[in-house]
Amino acid sequence: KLGRKTGSTKTDDKKKEEYKEVIALLKKGYSIRNIAKLQSIGISTVQRIKNQFIKL
Repeated sequence: KLGRKTGSTKTDDKKKEEYKEVIALLKKGYSIRNIAKLQSIGISTVQRIKNQFIKL
C-alpha cells in the first residue's frame, strides 16, 4: 500500500477550527505575509487556507 496512513490528514472541519484566526484575518483584508508573521506560520499555509476557505 502506498501513500499516507489513513486518518493522518486533517479534515476540513479540523482545519477550519485550527486556522479560524487566519480565516478571520483574511476576511478583514490583512495581507498573506502579515498573517503568516502574526500567526507564526508559513506563507504557503496561509495561501492554502485562503484557497480552500475564502471564496471570491
